[in-house]
Amino acid sequence: GRYVERMDAQPHAVSETPTIAAKRHTVLVVEDDAALADLMRRLLDHYEFDVRSAGMCQQAIKALDSDISYLILDLSLPDGDGINVLRALRQKGYQTRVAVMTGEKDAQRLARLQMLRPNLILHKPVDFLVLLEDMRAHTGAAVAAEG
Repeated sequence: GRYVERMDAQPHAVSETPTIAAKRHTVLVVEDDAALADLMRRLLDHYEFDVRSAGMCQQAIKALDSDISYLILDLSLPDGDGINVLRALRQKGYQTRVAVMTGEKDAQRLARLQMLRPNLILHKPVDFLVLLEDMRAHTGAAVAAEG
């Protein structure tokens, strides 16, 4: 249905805190390829996500907090295995949805990854439309399919 703004609300009822609908969801992008990370930041910013990024495991683990609605995680990072970031997130008990991007073919590593219950595993080259659709569906963000 159409969104109708109510004009009859009392002025004193106006709150400084944004409504849930207006809240930008925070996404942590963990990707060491600077060009790809920048492309994703611009794409997600366009779709009204608040984007944080990290290019290393340790940096990503330090950046984890309960504000993050969505984690986009590359497994191959210069200072270690991205699986460690997912493990740290699970240990903290946050309800963050996780999409893993990987070029991994090794069945054992993929099995270890599955044990940490990522919500989505995207094999490279990643189809960003699949990622955006999942983000829209699970954050309630207003990502309209364009074209």
